[in-house]
Amino acid sequence: MRRGLTLLTTILLIMATSALNAPSLQQLDFSSTPPDNGNSITISSDETWTGPLTLDGSVIINGGATLTIQGDITIAKGSSISVENGSLEVGESAALKSESTEQSMRVNFQDGRINIPLDEYGNNSITFYFSTDVTGYGPTFDNGQNLSFIASGTSHSIYYNSTGENSTWIEIIHQPFGATTIDSIIVEGPSGSQQPFNPAELESEGLYYCCEHQWALSVGLGGIANFGEDVEISDADITVAGEMHFDGSLVDRSGPIVVNDGILTVVNSTLSRSFDDEDIQATIGSTVEWENTQGTGGFVDRWTKLMGAQTIQTPVAGIGLLAVNLGWHGISKSGTSDDGGLWVLQIPERIVTLENSSGTLWSEDAHVEAVYNSAWGNFSSNTSLNTDSNVMITLNLPILSVDSVVVDKSELSVNSPLEVTATVSNSGVVGALDVSLDCTLENGSDARLSPAYPQLEIAAGGSESVTFTWRSSVEGEKSLNCIIVAPVGWIGPVEASGGASTEVVTWQGLVDAEDDAGMVIAIFGAMGIGIILAIVLAMRQYREQLEDESEDEDSDDVDGEEKDYDDVEDELEDNN
Repeated sequence: MRRGLTLLTTILLIMATSALNAPSLQQLDFSSTPPDNGNSITISSDETWTGPLTLDGSVIINGGATLTIQGDITIAKGSSISVENGSLEVGESAALKSESTEQSMRVNFQDGRINIPLDEYGNNSITFYFSTDVTGYGPTFDNGQNLSFIASGTSHSIYYNSTGENSTWIEIIHQPFGATTIDSIIVEGPSGSQQPFNPAELESEGLYYCCEHQWALSVGLGGIANFGEDVEISDADITVAGEMHFDGSLVDRSGPIVVNDGILTVVNSTLSRSFDDEDIQATIGSTVEWENTQGTGGFVDRWTKLMGAQTIQTPVAGIGLLAVNLGWHGISKSGTSDDGGLWVLQIPERIVTLENSSGTLWSEDAHVEAVYNSAWGNFSSNTSLNTDSNVMITLNLPILSVDSVVVDKSELSVNSPLEVTATVSNSGVVGALDVSLDCTLENGSDARLSPAYPQLEIAAGGSESVTFTWRSSVEGEKSLNCIIVAPVGWIGPVEASGGASTEVVTWQGLVDAEDDAGMVIAIFGAMGIGIILAIVLAMRQYREQLEDESEDEDSDDVDGEEKDYDDVEDELEDNN
């Protein structure tokens, strides 16, 4: 018993000692380094980079992994970090800096000026070097001392006579035909000494920082990136479809940050030297929060929101449309709705709302004018444009329905005229001209009507009736259905009821014949019998007439003979 207890105690002590010496099964952050030879890697488990390090290649964060960056990371040109499904955590005072930076400035869209340092008294030569030959479209440079020149070639000099000032502003008037990039500036004093300057390092107004971002940072729909206090990012092309948050950070030469329906917050941060008219360029579906943050300033807005394609739905096809006051520049665009009543309105870089460098908000005030010319009349409307992707155009149109179709008889002979009265009402707020009715038999076949398409005019909120004639050459029971003829371009039914119908009308035949052919035979048979009877009667009358004439002749002969005999007797008596 005692031995058993001793053995058990020994086993437990061994197990406890093994447990203390065994490594923890919990996964620890894996400390690694970025690619430095242009390769591409995928991070699918938590990883930490501790600088100083160099990134030369492509990094993809996926599988819900987290990449934590501490210290300085120098990033080679053409490299990238993509947060597809996971997170990027850049700790306090860390940096993601490009190994090369853009130092050029661009003259584009507007006039500007640049402040040139001067070290010497007297006539200083200021030479501007351009990225390309600007002959024919170069800007005008003015030194403020009645001396100016239009730039041409790949460089041009202007002189400035210094009276002791340590700098001077050179005015630059842009040309509308092209942009000019200033790569470098050299100032040569009267002594012949030269001082080179990078344009991006000098004070300027109205000029654009440019020209290419050196590396790319993107956060996909399933990603998130957080940048802490005193973090610095430079020369990055930044796009956000997921979430990105800056708190106390510096983002230099990396604007505009492009947000595609993502979330971006900048708090207590600085966004400097954007390459465009804004520090942040977002789609209308994005969320942008700007709090206690310093932007590039001047003409560079804090953020803008762009509207993509809008689908305009009209109640009728073929409507003429004119969108007015679109975007920051208030342009117009015209079009026509298609067979389905749709028109896609799309303006490149259409800014619908922005916050300028002073914090003032601006919003687009656009509308769509719609015009529909039809047989029922001409109709128009003016609908405000919101920022929804689908916009319904409001257009007041007649709302017509056939209330009743009434006949004045329910039985009559074939081919006899039947008077029909149709009543149509208009519940709309506008009247309708030249409304035509299409009336057919209950089986959809054509009916004999006069006029073929009855017309009427119905005022707004009123009803009107029209009378027309219906004939049928075939006997039987029939009814007439009348609907409204929609004008060209109308979409869908004019009314939900599908029109209205008459009561059943019985058309009776003149003879008991199966069809029109039997009726014709019967008629001709009757005519034949009538003709024969007429001939028989005529012959009988003629025969009777002949008999009467014969009797008259016989009577005349007897009378003549008697007269001749009497005359002979009289002559004999006279002779005696």
